[in-house]
This record gives sequence, structure tokens and C-alpha cells, in this order.
Amino acid sequence: MKKGFTLIELLVVIAILAILATIGMAVFSSVQSKGRDAKRRSDVHEVTKALDVAKGADNAVFPALVDTLFTPGKVPTDPVTGKNYCVTTAASSGAAFATDPTAWATGGCSGSWAVMGNGVPAAGAAKIRVCASLEDTTVSPQVVCSSTQAN
Repeated sequence: MKKGFTLIELLVVIAILAILATIGMAVFSSVQSKGRDAKRRSDVHEVTKALDVAKGADNAVFPALVDTLFTPGKVPTDPVTGKNYCVTTAASSGAAFATDPTAWATGGCSGSWAVMGNGVPAAGAAKIRVCASLEDTTVSPQVVCSSTQAN
């Protein structure tokens, strides 16, 4: 009597391992996507908080967004594309913001939204809104936005 595995048994084991690996990769990919979306949410709130702190309680308008407002010395960017988030401003505390975008196809900003970066938004805005496009297609809208505190 021979000892060992038949070719069929080995193929069955390999097929089962392949199926488990595929399931594991799908779950891992989803977790990575949710992690990047969490970073985007954090970045958007970090930017508005940094602007609120830089403005202070006695100023009527915000200063320009500069790299030195952030600990790593750089304005936060998207974790995948490295592109900056989108920003819009309002000239007075009673003015309305531009309509929030539903999503950006390529990470670019559209309409009255500008690409946020060193010096953008410029000084003089009464309030600021920052948005980022999310990877998670199961949420609607596919953006996360945060606004500075109004006076």
C-alpha cells in the first residue's frame, strides 16, 4: 500500500487555499480603502481646526492657509493620489457656501471649488469649507466636508 496524497487531493487543497486567499485579499482591500477614507476625514477636520486656531477669536477673517500651520510642515494631501483637497470660501459669515460636490472623478476640484494648498485659500475669507472625495462607493455623498467656525 502506497503512502501519500493523490493528485486529486492535492488539487482540491490548492483550490481551497486559492479561494481563501481571494476572500482574504478582498477583505484586506476593503479595510485599506476604509482606512484611507478615515485619513481623509481626519485631514479635512484638521485643516479647518488649524485655520480656526490661526484666525483666533479676535480676527474677523481667516489668514492664508500655509504649510507651517501643520506639524509635518505641509498641508495634508490625499493618501492615494497625493493631490490636495478642495476648498471654497465665503466673504461674510452670513454668506452661503457653494453647493457641496457629489464627488470628483479624478480628485480635481470643479466649479467654485479651488485646489487647497500653500496660500490657498488666501487671507480674507470670513469662513472656509474643505472637502475630500471618498473611495467608499456605498456612502452618499461620496465626499466629506468640514467648515470653519463662524463668528
